[in-house]
Amino acid sequence: MRSLSAIEFTRLELGCSVPIILFVGCRAVLKLMPASQGLGTPFETLLLGGSRWLLLGACLVALLYGRSHRRWGRAFVYGLVALVLAGVPEVGAPEEGLRLVSANLQAYSEEGAAPMEEALSALEADVLVTLEKRAETLTEMVRVADNFEEDLARPSHGTAVFCRTGVSCEAVVTPAYGISTCVMPVALVRVEERLCVVGLHLPPPVGLCDAGRRPYMDEVVSHLHEGRLSGDWGVCRKSDPVVLVGDLNTLEGGDVWREFMALGFQDPQRWRGIFGTSWPAGGGWPNLPMLRLDHLLLGKGLSANHIGYLRIPDSDHKALVAWLDVSALGAVTGSAASP
Repeated sequence: MRSLSAIEFTRLELGCSVPIILFVGCRAVLKLMPASQGLGTPFETLLLGGSRWLLLGACLVALLYGRSHRRWGRAFVYGLVALVLAGVPEVGAPEEGLRLVSANLQAYSEEGAAPMEEALSALEADVLVTLEKRAETLTEMVRVADNFEEDLARPSHGTAVFCRTGVSCEAVVTPAYGISTCVMPVALVRVEERLCVVGLHLPPPVGLCDAGRRPYMDEVVSHLHEGRLSGDWGVCRKSDPVVLVGDLNTLEGGDVWREFMALGFQDPQRWRGIFGTSWPAGGGWPNLPMLRLDHLLLGKGLSANHIGYLRIPDSDHKALVAWLDVSALGAVTGSAASP
């Protein structure tokens, strides 16, 4: 008959190791799958997102075991491993750099545009990409491109680009890509004639929109190679280094994310985990961000000094705010105020 200590040990092992194994195993299995398959199915989201939050349960088991039995050694090791895998917080304060903001504005909000426009203006972005039609006028910013005058099937298909006065940028919003039942455009912004910002809003992997994800991705990836543009695209030019930003409707480790990684992009937030979640953040959903749907992926020669997420009025997404280090590309005019 096993001793009581052996039973307690088994509880600790099961409570802590199973979530860790599940977390690592889910990513290993998905990594073996072709990156172009599935495109962010709800099952994939459950595996990637749910397994990460289970790691917090492992931390709790380790804490309770150590407290109850005064055996902190093994409990500490398990708890520390689970906590690190759950996510590493961003350290340091915002620094100098080009301030880039991407914000999904929740076009179906019943709240007026004024609070949203005020909040976005306060971010003092150099370049701001908005997804979904809502805000139209921002203080000290110029709306340089949008598709608001087009016959949009839904207001959620709207996209706009704003640039701060004094920042050299040109932009265009492309035609929508996908299928007839669900299409989304791409925002293309060329900043200081040396950097291309590609603002993305992938169709969500649900209902009729799911079939639109592959055509959308096919169009985007056809223009990318090793973190740069493979040819001229809109206002951007061949070999421009690329920043991909926006609502990818996928998680870190998902097939959309892996497909971009294979094209030479890097994710400066890949270890943020639970400290980098952006959805759902209210706007008709619970204000309890558990998933990172909003991403910033950096191409060749680019890095980020700081990346954060901020709540904006009555939106179901947090706004992504990044300070890009573009010093290797030459001087870029931009603000560096704190958020």
